[in-house]
Amino acid sequence: MVITAAKCLALSVALIAGVGSRGPVKYTSVTISKVRKSYWSVSVTYPRFQSTTAVTALANHELSRLSHVWVHEWATGVTKDMEKPTMPWLQEYTPTVVSARGEIISLQMTQYSDTEGAHPNTAHFTYNFGFVGSGAKLLTLRDLFKPGTQALAIVSKIVIAKLKEKDASWIQDGTEKALDAKQGDEFVIKPDRLTYIFSPYEMGSYAEGTYEIDVPFATLAAKLNPSGPLRILLHK
Repeated sequence: MVITAAKCLALSVALIAGVGSRGPVKYTSVTISKVRKSYWSVSVTYPRFQSTTAVTALANHELSRLSHVWVHEWATGVTKDMEKPTMPWLQEYTPTVVSARGEIISLQMTQYSDTEGAHPNTAHFTYNFGFVGSGAKLLTLRDLFKPGTQALAIVSKIVIAKLKEKDASWIQDGTEKALDAKQGDEFVIKPDRLTYIFSPYEMGSYAEGTYEIDVPFATLAAKLNPSGPLRILLHK
């Protein structure tokens, strides 16, 4: 999904790179929830960014949309026609904002579920928004690299090697040999690096927990696009 600067309050490209876009962006937390007493509850908390750029507008729109979708899917799908449980089921989404600037929004959403299984489950989802050209976009790994670069292959080699050093069991036994396209986008953007976040069961057993792998910009510098979404961080 793309919102151009023209569509977002008629912002010009000059405004995109203008005064205020390089500083931190304030945000508030919004929570939506739904409860079926004695059966289940679901809640989603998400950030609402106060700056008005095409990037923050897109982030606000998408995070609101996704949050309402998650609540609706739980209330009408996952729990539909369920028998009354011994203890009410619980589903919660909470955000961790990693970067909040007019040009870059990066965050992690953590899903916690307790549905009377052997143990609760946790999953992580990452969302990155930035400018590609003069338009705002939900970023993929490819967007950060120079055109024609085999971004996934480059990053996969680095990440798999670091997971092996951490003894991630599914890397060690060969179950996972390389990142697929979806896993290649499971990163957040920090001031000097990408951090990959792999949920339990993604690179190893539940007991191994979450794996976080840092990929510094310095190791990718020759391949990253200096005019791309990371430009504000690469040219500090």
